[in-house]
Amino acid sequence: MQIQSKIVWVLNLSPDSFSDGKKYTPKELRERITYLSNSWADIIDVWAESTAPWSSPVSLKEEYQRLEIFFEVIGDFPHIFFSLDTMKAEVAKIGIKKWVKMINDVSWGRFDEKMFPLIAQNENISYVLMYAKKSSWRADLLPNISQEDILKVIEWYFIKRIWEAQKQGIKKEQIILDPWMGAFISPDYKDSLKVLQNISMIKNNFSLPLFIWTSRKGFLSKLTSDTWASDRLGSSLASSIFATLHWADFIRVHDIRETKQFIETWNGLQNL
Repeated sequence: MQIQSKIVWVLNLSPDSFSDGKKYTPKELRERITYLSNSWADIIDVWAESTAPWSSPVSLKEEYQRLEIFFEVIGDFPHIFFSLDTMKAEVAKIGIKKWVKMINDVSWGRFDEKMFPLIAQNENISYVLMYAKKSSWRADLLPNISQEDILKVIEWYFIKRIWEAQKQGIKKEQIILDPWMGAFISPDYKDSLKVLQNISMIKNNFSLPLFIWTSRKGFLSKLTSDTWASDRLGSSLASSIFATLHWADFIRVHDIRETKQFIETWNGLQNL
């Protein structure tokens, strides 16, 4: 079975990221993007606001300031597919003008009421609708007291938000679903595993592309002895490849070279 998933590399401009935030100079950012685009990444996904449990909300001004360097250099790479992760319609609007082709919105249009109309006005833009159980749109490490079936919760959430998105003019072909992972689903790691094991069912139920991000997530440490996010290469690869083999369309990863190498080797072996 050939792996066809698009590989999305995380370019994190948020200093409070759980594993990979960094402040770049324009020269460093150009070199990094060039290296990735020439080698492995199908899509480069840019973040400027962390949604980790310990993070704080970022103002529109601060988020723009963090992204300013990216907006400065994006014009040098017209051939690259860039994705922008933001909950703010004004930031998304600037990104779209700068040739960003995909918007990831953890709030799924609930944070900023202008987001859905903006996406509807830009029919060439893909829009990743992410499941987030809390109105704060940040991960929650509190004990899980819910006894609800996580698959039913996510499915009902998707139904409601897809309906609202289409009601406001977003076309179905623009929508990509992301059930998220880890503490965004629940503090119980078994819920993340259950979602992973049922990726094919979720995709079939909605007939929409799926965006999956397991890379370096804390729930993986429950399956291994890894403690730190930087130690989770093996578990990140295993979970990402599991997702691709169950028909995930996009996998977001930190370790782009290793992931691409794995996929190329896997596909090569299938052709022998």
